[in-house]
Amino acid sequence: PAEHHRPSAFSIGVGIGYSFPTSLETPNISSVRFRLPTGMTFEPQVRFVNASQEIDTGTSTENSVSNIEVGALVRFPLMKRGRVDLELLGALAVETQNEEPDAPDSDTTTTGFSAAYGLAVTSWISSHWQLSLSAINPIVSTVKVDQELGPGTSTVTTATSYGLVWDPSVFLMVHLYH
Repeated sequence: PAEHHRPSAFSIGVGIGYSFPTSLETPNISSVRFRLPTGMTFEPQVRFVNASQEIDTGTSTENSVSNIEVGALVRFPLMKRGRVDLELLGALAVETQNEEPDAPDSDTTTTGFSAAYGLAVTSWISSHWQLSLSAINPIVSTVKVDQELGPGTSTVTTATSYGLVWDPSVFLMVHLYH
């Protein structure tokens, strides 16, 4: 039966793949998936980055940028046919970036929120191997930029976009489940 080709209990999958457009020489994305016995799957997205640059031309200056992003992609199985599943995708993400140049009262903080939807087709090669082709589209995104312009002065700019558009970001992945 086809059900023997899917994990029957809670399982974790680690995978690599391609986010298109790209060259197929080297995979450019990776993920970890947490699959429930119902088939619903969660892919957490976490990024903590801190970068700094020091320039010394007699007087040393240091600029730094820190970025924190937390989100998740949820996969909900809609239909199963043999070894192939059609899945509905939903994603949420929150991000903040702080730029600190080596000058007083000139920091810039950018905060963003985004939500997306999509569809995926997954094929179970075995109960441990899964190949998936996913297409995801933004629904809403909000970006707020708070830029200091001197002591006690700042400019705040907020941009929001929303809509149901089918112009997807496409990615192909293979996952190994335990």
